[in-house]
Amino acid sequence: MELERFYETRDDSLRRSTYSSTQFSVIFGMETKYLDIYQAAAFLSISPELLQYFTRKTVKSNDSRKLNFKKDGELYKFEEDELKDYDSWLRASWPNSPQSSRPHLPDAIKQEIRLEANLECALCLKSGEAGEAAHIEPVKTGKCNHPHNLIWLCANHHTKFDNGLFGPIGAKNEEVIAIKKGLQYFRRVSWSGQASVLQQIASALSICSDLNRLLDAQNEPSHPQLENIAKQVFVIIPELAKRSHVESLKPTLEKLVTEIERHQCSSTSIDKHKIKNIALLEDAFLESSDLAHCPLCKIRGVSHSYDCPVCHGDGSIDKNLEIDVTEFDLVQCKLCKGSGHYHCDYCKACGGEGEMERRFERDFDYSQFDLVDCPLCKGSGRFDGECCRVCDGDRAIMRKYADNIDTSEYDYVDCPLCEGSGRHNGDTCLSCNGERQMLRKYADSVDVSQFSNVKCPACKGKRLLYGDDCIACNGEGYMPAGQADQLDTALYKMVRCPSCKGKSKTKHYECRDCNSEGELLKYYVDKYNF
Repeated sequence: MELERFYETRDDSLRRSTYSSTQFSVIFGMETKYLDIYQAAAFLSISPELLQYFTRKTVKSNDSRKLNFKKDGELYKFEEDELKDYDSWLRASWPNSPQSSRPHLPDAIKQEIRLEANLECALCLKSGEAGEAAHIEPVKTGKCNHPHNLIWLCANHHTKFDNGLFGPIGAKNEEVIAIKKGLQYFRRVSWSGQASVLQQIASALSICSDLNRLLDAQNEPSHPQLENIAKQVFVIIPELAKRSHVESLKPTLEKLVTEIERHQCSSTSIDKHKIKNIALLEDAFLESSDLAHCPLCKIRGVSHSYDCPVCHGDGSIDKNLEIDVTEFDLVQCKLCKGSGHYHCDYCKACGGEGEMERRFERDFDYSQFDLVDCPLCKGSGRFDGECCRVCDGDRAIMRKYADNIDTSEYDYVDCPLCEGSGRHNGDTCLSCNGERQMLRKYADSVDVSQFSNVKCPACKGKRLLYGDDCIACNGEGYMPAGQADQLDTALYKMVRCPSCKGKSKTKHYECRDCNSEGELLKYYVDKYNF
């Protein structure tokens, strides 16, 4: 159905909230907050370069959405609510690309995760040039090409990760998530300003706690990249501590820096004991800086495989915030009853997942999926003697589509080009094919200027092309402007005959393809596959 195809790209966002966060701000009078491109990069943990790409290009098949922004001189400005909405849209299921069972991965996103991993495999720190984009949440499960769900691995580690071949030469899922979190953090630090110094330190300590928990639970040798992540964190924390001007934090920060420097002086390697000592200082730092562990992700930095919606992956929040974590519990979708399917298709309420967060499910309007009589054919399945164009003869459609149908679009009106005569420029009207009338929805989209006659681009209005009647305009010397705009003039140039290679003869006989001219129009070469 025409309308269903139009709205299909929005179905994934319907399960998230009755209003988008941007609409919510407008309706309830909240002040719009703008971020510059570096603040936006830190906010989403996505590079400024990729954000600019999102403003210019579409990334999902058959979806025209781009990241909205405004320009202040040469500066990009983004609404915080628009960033949240776009990020949620990126995390929703990606449609398969044409002739493929997988969503298309744009080169810009692939380059993003390559740079994130310093052009190396994130696990073995080599073979980066021949690397691959690996999905942390498998494609068959989520079909999500959000850069946070991707990590750059060499072909060997990609295969081991997908097949679950764990151990010293492979990687456990928890390790990959911890490594990904560390890589994201190191890039985000360079985009964040002084205002977020304390949160950056808290995030760094959260990474140490993640590493400590992983290493403490392992009996086998740890993955070498975990040690590399720890080394980088130990370099960043003292630099961040220098930028903090909060007097009450000085004793804690001094102790933290001293502990790091002591370990760096004693050894070049990072062992479990060193990481544990640094991780133990996290609680003291959070208490001194009025922060608290995120109650939803419990320091993991992720919730249900996505960045935590409470702390945005930082692992800590303002301790004065009161969070009801039950709002984020996954509950069964009432439309598909948890099956993920509705009316022989994937459930458009939950995106086929069978569940959604309680905060979205509670306010979700399930009535929009009720079947109601088609407003155009009034439930008959027929309109104007033909199969109804809206419901395809099914007689009923979902309420959400029915409420948005403008039945006046299906009224017949005079063709705007021939004004109902069926003739234009002495010939059958090209717009209505002589029918004199058309549906209003089509009439409103007719650009009459495209039917104005202009000089033929091939013969320049001379009617002749290389001594014969111009085949582009049939010797008229003119054609409709719309046709002229689409005309490939390269097809009407002479090229060497492919059959005789320009020699006018083939095997001592005159070349019949080019009439012994040695050349012919490219139009004929392409048409007859010479």
